[in-house]
Amino acid sequence: PAVQDPRGASTGTRSPGLTQSIANWVDIDLWSDKASGPQDELSELRQRARNAEQERDEIKRKANEFITKKKAEFAAQLAERDQKIAELTAKLAEAQAALARGAEVGPVAAETEVAAATPGSSAAADSPE
Repeated sequence: PAVQDPRGASTGTRSPGLTQSIANWVDIDLWSDKASGPQDELSELRQRARNAEQERDEIKRKANEFITKKKAEFAAQLAERDQKIAELTAKLAEAQAALARGAEVGPVAAETEVAAATPGSSAAADSPE
């Protein structure tokens, strides 16, 4: 028969039982012959802390890159919209100026045309026949 060691496993074989399943779940190797003391646990915790800090720094870096990219896109969109607003404002000013010029010339020309077309009006009487 195989000799049982105090850890509950026989000395030539390792049987995965409930204890080992739980150990796997919590990421612990119960069958390792390496004696882990407080120093090993402390160095493992320090390494885990360093890894967590590196992961945090990587997430921060990616977040900052994302924010910078989105700010640049937003600034470009704003600049494009500002340019379109300026163009439309200029077109509106031109249209208003043309309308104002047309309004100044238009009523006089319109009255002349109507008077010329209307028989018996003073404009029609003034014109040579």
